[in-house]
Amino acid sequence: MAGLVGWAVLRTPGLAVGLGRHDAAWLLVALPFGWLIGVFWAGSLGFEPPRILVPLAVIATGGGMCCGLVLVAMSRTRHAAAAVAGTVETVEWEARWPRRWRRVARGAVVASFALIGVGLVAIFVFDHEWGWGAYYFLLVGAPLMNLLNPRGFRATEAGLVVEHPLQRRFRPWSAFDGYELTDDTLVVRSVARWRPSHRCDRTDIEDLEAVVAALDGNLPRRQ
Repeated sequence: MAGLVGWAVLRTPGLAVGLGRHDAAWLLVALPFGWLIGVFWAGSLGFEPPRILVPLAVIATGGGMCCGLVLVAMSRTRHAAAAVAGTVETVEWEARWPRRWRRVARGAVVASFALIGVGLVAIFVFDHEWGWGAYYFLLVGAPLMNLLNPRGFRATEAGLVVEHPLQRRFRPWSAFDGYELTDDTLVVRSVARWRPSHRCDRTDIEDLEAVVAALDGNLPRRQ
């Protein structure tokens, strides 16, 4: 199923760009969880699924989720390239998340992978099926690992491009309501409260004056 969706996205002109424009693309990551939900739902109704079905559902969910993440990353990158084509770039910079955020993320990543290890021991040493559930701590640990890596930012006439190791994301300036600059952090705030703001460690920005000048030309400065 995931392969068919990926083939359709690659073969249909403009579909990847259109998909990367909308947050609904995350449905490609969420839909594979139907395998696991279906198994537990059947169990709650009194059906006794074969024991092998639980690990197979976990593997199918994980594989579908990974394929969905690849498709989301690819579509966002293509959308970013299309959105800034022919526009003028004003400044670019690279920065990690602020230090206190990296400290919390590092602790959560270590805890997540430790719990995954406990789950593996429970499965292969003590034959406890509940250990398969620890597999889902990857959903916590893997995304938080991104907070430990620097991101690239490019301010253009059209909006802001954020570059991660495996994808690029574009947001027009209308998607932000301003920026803040403190002693240790630069924050570009999103209009949507549910969407995370872009937080940068100020000490990582080489030409802070150029970055502030570019932001001043497109966003109000918040106190």
